[in-house]
Amino acid sequence: MNRFLSKYLFAYILLFVSGFSYSADITMPTCEDAIWISGSIVKGDALRLKEAIRRHQEIYKTRCNSSQFVLKDQYSISLNSKGGDVDEAIEMGRLIKESELGVFVSIPSTCYSSCVFLLASGVARVAFGSIGIHRPYFGDMDEKLTMIQIRQKREIMTTKIKRFLEEMDVNVSLAEDMIAIPPNEIKILSSDELKRYRLEGDDANYEEKQIAKEAKRWGLTSREYRIRDDKSNSVCKTIPITSTIPGETVSRKMIDSTCMWSILLNISREEVENRFKKLRDVCLQLVQPSKQLCMDRILREGR
Repeated sequence: MNRFLSKYLFAYILLFVSGFSYSADITMPTCEDAIWISGSIVKGDALRLKEAIRRHQEIYKTRCNSSQFVLKDQYSISLNSKGGDVDEAIEMGRLIKESELGVFVSIPSTCYSSCVFLLASGVARVAFGSIGIHRPYFGDMDEKLTMIQIRQKREIMTTKIKRFLEEMDVNVSLAEDMIAIPPNEIKILSSDELKRYRLEGDDANYEEKQIAKEAKRWGLTSREYRIRDDKSNSVCKTIPITSTIPGETVSRKMIDSTCMWSILLNISREEVENRFKKLRDVCLQLVQPSKQLCMDRILREGR
């Protein structure tokens, strides 16, 4: 599994619902890793989401990071909605993309109709729950309009949806396939269809940005980082669960982590374990962001 998608999966495992609820069912926990969006999407939800994102960012900076072992610079959006207002969903999606947030749909949650536009906007998209599409429709259509006028309105909506999907780097064929499903029906997307539409996995542009960021962090080019990351993914699972330090008990997770850092930093596993030990002795009593800077320095330089 990709390292960026894994981060949001880890967030999903840790979450529980608590915090402040808005009338549109946008729930913001305190120091948890997600903003929860559930229920129907209605006018005004984009403004409420914008405020929830702003408040959550403030909480992370002022209250959450100081107590974390790893500095958190990212959280995600959890969805459980059967859709609603298309224009509002598109505006919310642009907010999510602008904020570079991951989006996930957990089991047994659902994401139907215009909710799919929120899923499409995530920089990482995790879909464990049920994802469904159908043709968008107008909630309040004037009966006096001619069929030609109605067709024109539908064409405008379809063009808007296609433009949005292009912005989100999602397969635009999703719009045409939506139109083929009557509004009173729901087509549940298979895993293969989610991948084909790019509604599951990482946004390619965001992945490039994160690779460049991590490569710079460790003094590598993006190409060098990818080569070492790929090598660690293929090599580390084959290493037996034994420590290079006599008498120390280790786990599979610890071995994988030690192996990964050994390949990434181009040092021995024994040196990685020594740096981990020094990191625990020196950095844990610090608060963020000093803790993260201390950890990075010791991992990178050994001092």
